[in-house]
Amino acid sequence: MKKIYTLTLLCLSVLTAAAQITSVANGNFYFPTTWSCTCVPTSGTDDLIINHTVTLNNDLQLLTGGSITINSSGSLLQDIPSRDFLINGGTFINNGNFSIDRMLGQSGSFGNTGTAAIRTFTNYLDFGNSGTINNVDSLYNDGYIDNNGTIDAGTFYNDSLLDNYGSFPAVDSLTNAGTMNNYAGAVIDADSMTNTGTFTNNGLLNTGALYNTGNYTNTNYHSFFWLTNGGVLNNVDSMVGGASMWNIEDFTNQATGVITIGGNFYNGDTVNFDASFVNDGAVEIAMSWFNIDAVSGDAPGYFITQDSTANVGTMSGSYDFCDLTQTAIVAPFIDFNSGTVDNNITYCITVSENELNPDEFLVYPNPASSLITISGSGSATVGIYDVTGREVLTILLNNEKTLADVSALSAGVYVLRFGQSNSSAAGRLLIVK
Repeated sequence: MKKIYTLTLLCLSVLTAAAQITSVANGNFYFPTTWSCTCVPTSGTDDLIINHTVTLNNDLQLLTGGSITINSSGSLLQDIPSRDFLINGGTFINNGNFSIDRMLGQSGSFGNTGTAAIRTFTNYLDFGNSGTINNVDSLYNDGYIDNNGTIDAGTFYNDSLLDNYGSFPAVDSLTNAGTMNNYAGAVIDADSMTNTGTFTNNGLLNTGALYNTGNYTNTNYHSFFWLTNGGVLNNVDSMVGGASMWNIEDFTNQATGVITIGGNFYNGDTVNFDASFVNDGAVEIAMSWFNIDAVSGDAPGYFITQDSTANVGTMSGSYDFCDLTQTAIVAPFIDFNSGTVDNNITYCITVSENELNPDEFLVYPNPASSLITISGSGSATVGIYDVTGREVLTILLNNEKTLADVSALSAGVYVLRFGQSNSSAAGRLLIVK
């Protein structure tokens, strides 16, 4: 009787201990013939290695002490579009193909170098992705995401930490309430973005609408359609807007910063009246400029605008302010002014310094919307550059007048560079729509 009891304990110990189990054939996850043990893996506590196409025919839970590794030749695919996967202390690595409807990473780890389709993903883990995550309807992060690959998410809410070195190519709604870093070479493309936390863009950021009430620093390139700043925004490099920009809190455009707006510029908090816009760089506006609070800055900072200009707040510093369609005949050259304007502010000095010598080259009309005429004193190559330094149009100038079509260019300020064999000249062209 004692020998039988000892043997029974030994068998139970072997059955309950974690084992390494490998797939041996395509089949269902919960079928014994799929696995090398000819058994059903024990409640997610075994170490599973998948080299075949394994169909998940029930929900799955991965517990502490267990692991699942999908190799490059393997797949773990749900049989119907309603399976759940809980990582609760185990390790999950996907180097192949994986699909699930709802996934919760509660504790443990998840690493992806393959392709995964996850409809709803809630993450509290340290999650590293260098592969592709597709078909994500909603992604919530309260852990750490280190993305070196591609995450295609419709709705993304970051409540903790994201380091993006890869791509978020088509986010419909992005909210950052934690810390988000978009590194050099990385891309975030979002239809709408709200930042209430800390966001740093060192890569490429494209947003339809951005609303910032947190801390946002741009050191590379950001394109937007609408932008509203209700927090702290610091621009060091390039921001290009299609419609309007409204500052209601603290916005600083550094000396290296270039902001181009295809629509209107507004600075003003209609509730607390404490909006501050500091401009030491370039702000180029295709339409109107309005200030009801405080705009400050120093040379070489400048504003170039047209259409209506209005100031009912304070303008202080030594920046240059140029309204290309000004109606005022004495300084300050602002269409409507009932505020305070510093005597050190200059008017259209920046534009004058960059105008072409009329004896050499002439461009008209300027501003333009469709066709421009270029005349010069000899043959030349004319390059038109946007604010990022990218050449968007090249024109060959003959001895006589040359007609050029610029209707395909977006609204904004462009740099003209005229090159001849032994000389060059530069100027500005304003495109309006």
